[in-house]
Amino acid sequence: MDQNIVEIIDGLSALQERIRQEGVDKVQGEIVQYFQVNNWLLNEALRVYDTISESRREELQRTYRELDRTAVEMDFSKFARMPLDNARLIESDPSYGRFVTITDDNLHMLKRALEFVKYVTNSRDTQTL
Repeated sequence: MDQNIVEIIDGLSALQERIRQEGVDKVQGEIVQYFQVNNWLLNEALRVYDTISESRREELQRTYRELDRTAVEMDFSKFARMPLDNARLIESDPSYGRFVTITDDNLHMLKRALEFVKYVTNSRDTQTL
């Protein structure tokens, strides 16, 4: 299990909690900043997620029951990437922030994919991040 991935997941959970406590609008800047700081690791983790076959995801989900079944399907990656894509839009032009919001649910989708990566790093599936 890669400690970097665990820390990223914990950081996303902390952002989700802040959204629940303070409201999504007050946390957007911090979310964008978090993605900027962790950009390489997040993108590399999602690249690893994309390399995990659907059958291997199913096997992982059976082994680690906390993994979300909805993240097994190959097209889930587009949902997991959405908050990163939205953050890039806001970063490129802050006025997009009026139209694009990174929500608690968006962060949850990203975390679902990262949970799979947590179990394949340092294993036979892939190289470590």
